[in-house]
Order: sequence, then C-alpha cells, then structure tokens
Amino acid sequence: MKKNKRIAIRLSEEQKNKIIKLSEDDNLTMTDLIVNKIITDPPKKIFKLPLEEIEFINKNYSIIGDQINLIAKQVNIAKKIDNNTLIELNEVLKKLIIIKSKSNAIMQEVINEGKVD
Repeated sequence: MKKNKRIAIRLSEEQKNKIIKLSEDDNLTMTDLIVNKIITDPPKKIFKLPLEEIEFINKNYSIIGDQINLIAKQVNIAKKIDNNTLIELNEVLKKLIIIKSKSNAIMQEVINEGKVD
C-alpha cells in the first residue's frame, strides 16, 4: 500500500523517546509502530458506568440484606414462621430479584461495551 499522506502530532520529549524506544525494541519504524498499534490493537472503549444506578443498587442490596436479617432473627426467636412473615420474606425476595436483574443488565452493558467489532 502506498503511503503518501501525513499526520502531524505534537508530543512531549518523553513521549517521543518512548515511541522511539518501542519502535527500536520491535524493530519497526515509528510510523509502522503507531499504525500497527492503532489499527491492529485499537484502544479500548471507555465505558462510563451509570453511577446513580450503581449507588441505587448498592443501597438497596444493603436494605434488602437488613430486611432478610431482621426476618431471620424474628423466625429464630419465635422458632416458627407465620404467614405474615412468609409474605414479608416473599416481598423482600421480589425486590432482590429486581435489583439483581438491574445489576445484571449493567454488567451486560459493561461486557458488551468491552467487545471489539
């Protein structure tokens, strides 16, 4: 392929020296080193995590954990589980499933963002 186009970039002395060293170590020209790095090993995408959602999930995991512990304590004290406690536990577990689903959706996004086309 004919190389007849130029791109000028500005670097610090330190950056330039690093590129020179890398090109020498790999026995490549600086052009080939840079082009190969960009084309064959493209930079990874930066995925911005939805912090509000993560904070919501973490807060709710904590609340749900506290609720489950409270229910477990009540059952241990009473040495039995009544209908109301079962209903309460069921509601808490439903919340846990919703939160876990949101958490999984966020993780799937992170995984998908990391994939290279």
